[in-house]
Amino acid sequence: YAGGPIVPRGPCPEVRRERWDRHARAMDADVVVYYIANAGGLGEQWLQEAWRTDCDPVFDGLLEHELGRDVEALAATGATVVLATSPDVAIFTAESKDQTACRNETYRRIVADHPGTLMIDLHGFVGQLELPAGEDVMRDFVHLTEPAADRVAAWMLPAVDAARREAGAAPGA
Repeated sequence: YAGGPIVPRGPCPEVRRERWDRHARAMDADVVVYYIANAGGLGEQWLQEAWRTDCDPVFDGLLEHELGRDVEALAATGATVVLATSPDVAIFTAESKDQTACRNETYRRIVADHPGTLMIDLHGFVGQLELPAGEDVMRDFVHLTEPAADRVAAWMLPAVDAARREAGAAPGA
């Protein structure tokens, strides 16, 4: 983390794709919404002998490749995959907004490269979300509070249906 500890992590296990396949098939899912909370945050990854994050071509390329594989695995179940853009994080660095924009651009490339994959603008919705006085949108630097999550949930299904209608898919997930 910026100016802080290094947290070693191994490669993301392939088992996640097997689990998604099993769960999506068991649920007979028509739609799978794929959302990653953290973009534009404080963490960096050690890739190709350097610390990297969103907006670095090496990081963006690896992310695009891996998330593309995730989309392919989810779509193989017969479900329509809908990527939700990442909202801004609550703890900013000077690069946070640019990094979030880069992350969301990576999602756009994935959607363009994977026919049938759709996108909804969670970033835009959360950015305009207004809650009653005293209620926060984020409970920590990447996770929504319960009231914000309730509002997102009420928005998300209609947003998915709208994206499916625009793409010519049948509504009603």
